[in-house]
Amino acid sequence: MNKTSNFICITDSLDLYNAVYSNVTLQYLNFKEGQSTYGGVVSINMTLPAPVSLNLIGVTAISNLAAYGGVVGIVAAYTTDTVITLKDSTFKLNYASYGSAFYSVFDSSLVISNCIFESNNAQSYGTIYTIYANVSMDTVSFITNTAQDSIVYIKKAPTLVYLNAITFTGNFHYSNQYGLISIYDSSAIIYNSNFKSNQQGSAIQISTSLGSLEIHNSTFDSNVNANNGGALLISGGASVRIYGSVFTNNFAINNGGAIYNSGGYTFIIQNCNFTGNSVTNNTSGGAVYIYSLGGNASIENSTFNSNSNSPIYCSDSTIYMDNLNTTSQEILTCSHPYECTLTGNSSIGLCHDTSSHEEPHHSSGNSDIGKYVGIAFGCVGGIVLVAILIIVIRRRNRNRYQQF
Repeated sequence: MNKTSNFICITDSLDLYNAVYSNVTLQYLNFKEGQSTYGGVVSINMTLPAPVSLNLIGVTAISNLAAYGGVVGIVAAYTTDTVITLKDSTFKLNYASYGSAFYSVFDSSLVISNCIFESNNAQSYGTIYTIYANVSMDTVSFITNTAQDSIVYIKKAPTLVYLNAITFTGNFHYSNQYGLISIYDSSAIIYNSNFKSNQQGSAIQISTSLGSLEIHNSTFDSNVNANNGGALLISGGASVRIYGSVFTNNFAINNGGAIYNSGGYTFIIQNCNFTGNSVTNNTSGGAVYIYSLGGNASIENSTFNSNSNSPIYCSDSTIYMDNLNTTSQEILTCSHPYECTLTGNSSIGLCHDTSSHEEPHHSSGNSDIGKYVGIAFGCVGGIVLVAILIIVIRRRNRNRYQQF
């Protein structure tokens, strides 16, 4: 189907007493070159809180254009019973200012499974752009999409965002302050996903004062950020747990070759492998950069091999480190030895100071005690030596007077 406007508009009757449930299924159809302000293929404009179900199954949408939502755009919706399901479909070469495939800033639910999003372009935010929407994705591929900011933008999701078996390969967004997936004021859990050879920003960014992020059994390989955090960028008080995941050959021009965490809350890394991650020579945290956490960090049962600089950088944070393996001469450095509190069996002998101080300082405080004890002994020894000299001088003078 080719059209110079969008193909379908779902709306209501404007009659409060006759608001009805709308259920639309589009199956095994090809949509090409639709154009509209909202939704190059389908727009939803509900003025009443009436439920809507839109299902795109086995659909191919190519080269559709809109300002908001290159394929599906929601103009208005007033109930989370507005459910959009994208299944077994391909979305390619679609364009929008916001959401080159999907756009919604209203209460809604987006469910995506077994879909491919390829070479879509957003002038501003995202192949997927949502605010106030529940989001669930299972077995979805994002390939060579571009955007000014994020590829998937999620903000203020009312329930846990669920992402399973998601693949991001060769995507590019121009702003290095965002992630391929940007999560704001929401909580998310990611399973069994793969992020490879994406450029300019982090693979995942989360910024939230109340939300959390969990990543399980996922792989981050050869992602590049022109700023901080080649694979993961954390800020704004988010609590993050990463389990059983692999970070290889990620790069950040500034800090945190794999992970940059500045101002997060709790931060847990368990059973992970960090290999070949890097930053430029004059920056910090070849694998992990931790700064000013509101809570505690824990890094356990993990391996750090062939990362540039020292693998872990700490500033103004508390870290528990246990059962860590590394090929590096030192696994962790600090901005200043007094600024990090380290515990656990892998923290012995740390932290090495990267400031202008001449000697490394251990977080246990034992070197301070030794320093003060040495000063005390020096003072006492000096007093004793002066007393001996005085006694000797007096005796010599006394002998001289006796001779006369």
